[in-house]
Amino acid sequence: NQLEELPPFGPRNWRLTRLLLESNPLRPVAVQSLVSDLSRSYIKTLGLDSNQVAVPELPDPLPAAVSVGTVIPISGQSQLSLKLTKASRLRRSTDRAESDHPELLIVAFAASQGEPEWLGFLRRLYEVGEVKPCCHRSSLDFAEEADFDARMARLWTHCTQEASTEAPPEETPALPLGDFDVLTVVDHRMRWYAEDRGALQQVLKTLRPKYQKMMCVGASMGGFGALLHGGLVADAVVAFNPQATLTEALLRPPAETPQELEDLSNAVMESVRVALARKAQMIVHCAADEHLMHALALPKGVALVVHPLQPRKPFARVLDRAQLLIPIVSDALYRLYGVGSYSQESPLLGCWCRSGCLRCVPIEPGRLLRLFFGASGMIPRPAVFAFALGDAFALGDAFALADAFALGDVFGLQGAFASALSFFSFATCEALGIGVATCKTPGVEGQLASLV
Repeated sequence: NQLEELPPFGPRNWRLTRLLLESNPLRPVAVQSLVSDLSRSYIKTLGLDSNQVAVPELPDPLPAAVSVGTVIPISGQSQLSLKLTKASRLRRSTDRAESDHPELLIVAFAASQGEPEWLGFLRRLYEVGEVKPCCHRSSLDFAEEADFDARMARLWTHCTQEASTEAPPEETPALPLGDFDVLTVVDHRMRWYAEDRGALQQVLKTLRPKYQKMMCVGASMGGFGALLHGGLVADAVVAFNPQATLTEALLRPPAETPQELEDLSNAVMESVRVALARKAQMIVHCAADEHLMHALALPKGVALVVHPLQPRKPFARVLDRAQLLIPIVSDALYRLYGVGSYSQESPLLGCWCRSGCLRCVPIEPGRLLRLFFGASGMIPRPAVFAFALGDAFALGDAFALADAFALGDVFGLQGAFASALSFFSFATCEALGIGVATCKTPGVEGQLASLV
């Protein structure tokens, strides 16, 4: 963050679509050149801070692609970056007026990509202009058929072409959503927001009295950060596929000892308990994969919605592309303003509907596990590995791994096996050693041996 000037050929010759320059000591002439060339470039988002745009020669209003906010300083040695922006300034529009004193603050914790991926989503949420519920309680016959495909098909009945003729759930009057502030938090060192934890918590505590409501959102590492920090100060937390038990997590921060990971896991559990004790809404959406194990480990009282899929891409991104992410966050905001409670003792199955809502079916945790992972009700490490290699793994029998590798003819399964290797929790599966000893298939044997 020491840029004073930019290359002389200008943004019109760059292939960048997003350029974030906050905190750089740009000279006024560099800022003027950027803004003047913006319409002739590929840039869709130009991130600047309030100090950089304090140049009289800039046009008023600024182009729609310019996102301006205030960089919040934070003490310590971590590489945390915080930027406070009005939702109306994420992409400028003349359709709606800015608010000088927004009542709502949404704190968006970035995932491990180390970039503020929530800005575009929150801009679209603001443009909708209203919030309403999307999770509707429902019932479903969970006859536990022996056939796995039949069980899963039952959960997707509301997405079929025939379901498009069904009457949608009863409409509830929407609430208006005015301008709100967005605080983006990025952990560039991917330490799961544990570095300088006290300094970050102090920033959030300082901001909290300025707003009537505060909500934290995040996915994966960002979901962990939202639970860890939002549980102490926020009125609501919405986390997507967060890790909880870091000693078992496939994605986790570096640590000198397992005890450090256990201490950080205990810290997030305690934060959730504090939030529940002060009646904050703690909402977790997860897929039916390794993240289900983490979600079930959270303290009772968390509103857990389990989606019947195992995405190979970031879960929040899958929800967004299915046009469900905005309804889910909108639902949380609707309840944040006191319209209905989102707490329940049992998890909910989030069955997708063609109408863009969720039919949430209460289900007891043991039955939930049997539904996805067979009669034993045990979660494989991870569940993706079980589905990739067959129903034998779905029974939770880790030692069946050796038998599967010893079959010899795994042609056609090697691709699935290779893609699943990166998801497998080797630290907790004793069958790995047996698998190496018995597997004689070229390629697979080498992959296992190298991972030991």
